[in-house]
Amino acid sequence: MRVFHVLIQNNAFNPNMPQGSVMLPFQFHPRGFYSFLMMVGGMCLATPLMAVDFKGHFFDVSDREQVRQFYNTVYRSSDGVLANWTGSIESCDAGRVSEAYEAATLRRINWYRAFAGVPSTIVLDETYSRKAQETALLLSANNTLTHFPTSDMRCYSAAGDEGAQKSNLTYGQAGAGSVKNQFEDYGSSNKSVGHRRWLLYPFTQKMGVGNVVPESPNPRIGAVWVLDPPNLASWGAPRPETREAFVAWPPPGFIPYPLVYPRWSFTYPNADFSDAQVTLFRNGEAHPLMLEPYEVGAGENTLVWIPSPYKDGDRWQSVAEDEQYEVIIDGVRIAGALQTFNYSVTIFDPLYSAQGVFSESMLPQGPEQLYRDDEVAFSIFGLHFTDGYEWSVQTILESEARYDAEWMMI
Repeated sequence: MRVFHVLIQNNAFNPNMPQGSVMLPFQFHPRGFYSFLMMVGGMCLATPLMAVDFKGHFFDVSDREQVRQFYNTVYRSSDGVLANWTGSIESCDAGRVSEAYEAATLRRINWYRAFAGVPSTIVLDETYSRKAQETALLLSANNTLTHFPTSDMRCYSAAGDEGAQKSNLTYGQAGAGSVKNQFEDYGSSNKSVGHRRWLLYPFTQKMGVGNVVPESPNPRIGAVWVLDPPNLASWGAPRPETREAFVAWPPPGFIPYPLVYPRWSFTYPNADFSDAQVTLFRNGEAHPLMLEPYEVGAGENTLVWIPSPYKDGDRWQSVAEDEQYEVIIDGVRIAGALQTFNYSVTIFDPLYSAQGVFSESMLPQGPEQLYRDDEVAFSIFGLHFTDGYEWSVQTILESEARYDAEWMMI
């Protein structure tokens, strides 16, 4: 726990607050809001929807509360960011999205990688992103999704053509939403979760993102350039360190149920899964599953299965209590020898702490009422992915408000 001692001085409710004050939705007194700011990667996190930065190491998925906060704060910080796309389908102008939107897309990529246990230090390459942006324009202009556009297509360009061949592509979603879509990898053509495999490829150091968010009827398109040739394993580079020897999704440890997708995957470099079998136990009892066809060719070799009763495209149902799945994979051939892997996944509802207390965000614990000249202490649950904590105060001013269809004045 982190404990903060606060002296409530006479100016605590001064309406002339310093510029840059931040308000959080934690109310302890009818006349004021008190809140904590988390510092992550040198940036303030004021609410689960504000921008933060997280990269550079693997995340510890063995701590339920840390996982819960990592999801509620950092993962969700990529949602709801405005694209403000500057391009035009009519004039074939690829344009750009806002820096915040682009940063949110990259943050979502690195979040998945950190959580899966592969290097989360991906940076955006300007050339990759420029070509991916042309790809997104090309596909949106033609209301289609293809890795092989033709030169007679509207808004065709060589850059867009190259980007289509070297990018994960999403139709109907852009930005962080497109990354989630690619990671989920639903659809009859994605049984080998190739998009997920490229997003989690340990060798990759640079990616590019292209996002087009036009007015209807043209669709949103998200393109993530994932082929980074200088870092491919075929070039002889040593495989970067990963948290586990394998890369699984969901990974061993705790995971919020919204991030559990029907297709589970297990990746091991140069493994032969041709004769591999998966056994699944749910809360100690054998649980049926369906193996997907084994395919090689995208990233590292991967085995995929779907637990019953889910089907491709389903959403994982919320859980009233934590659910534990034990995964046993037999018959994996590595360097000619058969190996067995065993790990556990615990699925939980991120709105509730381990004690069953509803807590969507990090609430400070302390007195509910504060008065001038009081000296009080607040505590919060410490998060190991933060760089620091700050305290902020905002004042609520008395006002008269009228709400109707005509006007509102505050």
